[in-house]
Amino acid sequence: MKPYLNVVGAAIVENGRLFTVRRNYGVDEVVHKFEFVGGKINDGETGEEAIMRECAEELDMTVEVTGVAASVEYEYPEFYINLTIYFCRRLSDFSLKEHEEQLWIPVEELSPDGWAPADAEIVELIKSGVVTIREAKSDEDLRFFSEAGKKTCYDAYEGIYPDEKRLALSEKIFDMERLSFLAKKSGAVHKVILLNGEAAGFYSYQPPESGETGVFLSLLFISNKYRGMGLATRALNTLRRPVVLVVDNENADAVAFFKHMGFKVTGCVKLGPDDFYADGFNMELE
Repeated sequence: MKPYLNVVGAAIVENGRLFTVRRNYGVDEVVHKFEFVGGKINDGETGEEAIMRECAEELDMTVEVTGVAASVEYEYPEFYINLTIYFCRRLSDFSLKEHEEQLWIPVEELSPDGWAPADAEIVELIKSGVVTIREAKSDEDLRFFSEAGKKTCYDAYEGIYPDEKRLALSEKIFDMERLSFLAKKSGAVHKVILLNGEAAGFYSYQPPESGETGVFLSLLFISNKYRGMGLATRALNTLRRPVVLVVDNENADAVAFFKHMGFKVTGCVKLGPDDFYADGFNMELE
């Protein structure tokens, strides 16, 4: 009987490019083929622990696991494998130790041709775009939310505000202490939208006041390069209706965007200096 192996791989996407490697050893089906860096799960290891170990052993690379891309089963002539691919965020530089080549391939140019057979099935999923949502439940999650959020917020305001104001807004909105305070004070929930494991947008919402229904959406950002992909709709569809939010009334593009999303303006409000925005429109999605 053929052996059955539990195997993991790392899908690392940076700026829309997927990291891949090739090696010159192994079974015929994988030699010189593109593959995700990874290997077998050792006894007593979780999948997350295994992929972090494999990246360190094969590339001297430190990674953070951000979610699961997909799992597939595949039969090679010599063995069966259950392959789970994890989206990972690179935290260090790397060097090739066991591979002959590494490439960064733009996601839109991905093709299963030239990949190890088991990996090829997941390549198609990544090309179409795997969307996951991660809630900031721990300090580690909140730190990830804060760090990635600053960059996404800065990108989202491109062409709307000058660089200095964009930077100031991103630093203020995604200050980790502020986010933690909001979560504790008002029960705010912070979530990051990931596209192929890469931060693509963020949203935060608060539960309703006593006797009210729905939620108050205090934050929604989608990075400019991911606009038009339905990420905002996906986020909003997870929320209980009605969804109420405040939009900076200096940001005409944002007001137009939310109207296009189906929100209606119910009035202009003046908020205090400690609120999320200084001025805004009260908008409601039924």
